[in-house]
Amino acid sequence: TGRLELDNLRFDGNTIRTGETTFTVGAVVGGFGAVLRSQDHGSAWVQQPHPSSHHELRAIHLLDFYTAMAVGSSGLIIRTVDSGTTWFQTPTGLSVTLSGLYMIDTAHVVVVGSSGTILRSVDHGETYQAVFSPVNEAWKSVSFATQTNGLAVGSNGAIISSSDAGASWQERALDLPEEE
Repeated sequence: TGRLELDNLRFDGNTIRTGETTFTVGAVVGGFGAVLRSQDHGSAWVQQPHPSSHHELRAIHLLDFYTAMAVGSSGLIIRTVDSGTTWFQTPTGLSVTLSGLYMIDTAHVVVVGSSGTILRSVDHGETYQAVFSPVNEAWKSVSFATQTNGLAVGSNGAIISSSDAGASWQERALDLPEEE
């Protein structure tokens, strides 16, 4: 049998208790549009169908037990609000690879990708607006420490930061000690 190439693994950090059972929800995305979900700390995985299974998925973010989003090739953004039973594609009109996303809260989402692409949604991921990138690099990942303060990292050691929930970004220097 063939093996899926898996790109990104996330656990939502929420421990869920139902009766005597406690579990943590996890998800994995990868090649051939794979979306896998686990509700038992990763012991067993179930593949979840979605409308764009022919696109490679690069990253997934779980906001809670019900809400998740994934991004991938050809500007693909998909989301679920029912634990992955149904997934909806959000049109972006982009052909670039989207490789990172972060759901700040239920309304605010930031997506990053190749060619300096930064997208932001303030309406639960229904629509996205392009945000100016101070550096034209392939952004690989984005994360927020608080609801307003975030970082994105990309190729060639590029780092940018936001202090306004992804509405604007500033270039940051990567100050590494010099090798001796």
